Order: sequence, then structure tokens, then C-alpha cells
Amino acid sequence: WRAALSFVKKNWLWFVVGGSALIVLLILLIVLLLLFKRRNATLIALQSCLTGVKISKDTTSLVVPSNQCNDISLQTMDLSVFKKLRSVEVESRSFENIVNLKVEGLPLLEKIVVKDNCFSKQLGSLSVKSCDALSAISIGVGSFVSFSQLAIESSPVLSQLVLSGSNFNNADRVSLVGLNGLTTVEVGADSFLLKEGSFALTDCSSLTSLKIGAHSFADGLRSFAKFSSLTIENDDSLSSVEIGSLQDSASFTTAPLLLQGDCASVVEWIDLPSLSTVVIGKESFRDADMVVVESVSSLPE
Repeated sequence: WRAALSFVKKNWLWFVVGGSALIVLLILLIVLLLLFKRRNATLIALQSCLTGVKISKDTTSLVVPSNQCNDISLQTMDLSVFKKLRSVEVESRSFENIVNLKVEGLPLLEKIVVKDNCFSKQLGSLSVKSCDALSAISIGVGSFVSFSQLAIESSPVLSQLVLSGSNFNNADRVSLVGLNGLTTVEVGADSFLLKEGSFALTDCSSLTSLKIGAHSFADGLRSFAKFSSLTIENDDSLSSVEIGSLQDSASFTTAPLLLQGDCASVVEWIDLPSLSTVVIGKESFRDADMVVVESVSSLPE
């Protein structure tokens, strides 16, 4: 016993290091097993609810008909199991009770189309990340209506993002940063209604057009009206911004309007050398106490 105790005392540091490494390996193994289980759960659930549709890990085109998969007991739908996937199209009124949708790490995926009133009954999140070939995302009216999070990252050739209306009404933050292929962003009417928050569109060097529909980002009745910050910065190609319409809008009703500046809870439009057209709809920024236009060289006076 004395010899064993002496050996432990002399080598205690190695025991600590080895034990710590073993614990880390066990944690990584558990995480990998959980990810594997979640991805396979998605595959199994889709195979079960999409009768008549052949689905495997080698699927290249996932097409979901209308009124499908509304009763599956699956919280997170993780499409990363489909490594060969090139397109996703979900017809109307499907996946009503999914809480989280993850579209991540799909190098061949080119487009995502979700028609009307899908993913519509739960407070959840949509994550699109590391899809190198993705060029277009189109979301129909009423889809993801109650979702609180929208994250789009590391998709360098994404050129078009269209939210048709009544989307993400519980989201408190929209951040589109470093999407260098993005040329068009459209946010339809009655979106982002219920939460105070911020909208940032930054370092999207190819962006030419931003259009925000009437009643978006508003006060529970109008879009984006509770949003207190709109930041558009370092988007060198942006030439057109349209917020609402001259007839009807009421978007961003609580946010002051600032073109070039540095002020909390305001709208910041900074370093936009190509901006030549701005349309601000009726009653938008109606409670603003400040309107500043500076250093937007292409904008006519």
C-alpha cells in the first residue's frame, strides 16, 4: 500500500490530466450521440409522416405536400442529415407544430422555399448556417409567424431573402451581417410585430434593394413599430430603400430616423455611397423626434 500511495503522490498531476481528458472525451461522445440521435429522429419522422414520398439520407430534393406532418412529435427538425440536399420546398400548412428548424452544414443546398402558414403554431427558431451554395430563401405569408429567432449566417452566395408577410412576430432581433452575395431583401407586411428590438443590415456589399412592407416592425398592429433601431451600414451597393408605401405604412413607428450618425435607439444609415432612392411610407417613424441626413452622396436633395 505504501508503494502504491507513493506512486500516486508522485504522479498525481498525470492522474488529474488523464481524468480531465477522459471526462472531456465522454462529454464529446455524449454530444455526438445526441446529435446523431436528433438527425436520425428527423429522418425517421419525415419517413413516417410523408407517406408516398421516398426519403433517405441521399435525398437531393425534399418536397413536402400541403397539410403534411402537422401531428409529428418532433421538437427540432434538423436537415443536416441530408448532406446531398439541393432544394427544400414545403407547401402550405405543413409542419405547424415544429418548434425549431435547423438548416445547417449543407454544402450543396441551393434554395429554400416555404409556402404559406407553415411552422405556424409554436414559438420557435429558424437557423440557416454554413450553406455555401444557397442562393435564395423565400418564406410565404403566415409561416414562422410565432417564431422568435431568425439566424442566417455563413451563406456567402445567398442573393435573395423574401419574407412575404406575417412572419417572425415574436422576434426581437434581426441581424443580417456579412452576407456578401445578398442583393435583395424584402420583408412583407405585418411582420415582426410584437417585440421591441433591433434590425441590422451590415456589411452586405452586394445589396442593392431593401423593401419593408406596410405595418411591419410596428406596435402590435403595424410592422416593426416596436423596433427601436434600424441600422444599415457599409452596404456599398445599396441604391434603393422602401419602407411601406406613401398610401399606407406605419412601419418603425417608435424609431427616430437617422441617415448617418451614432445615437442609441435610432435608425442609422451609414456609409451608403450608392443610395439614390428612399421611400418612407405614411406614418412611418411617426413618433421620431429627429431626422438627420448626412454623407449619403448619391441621394438627391
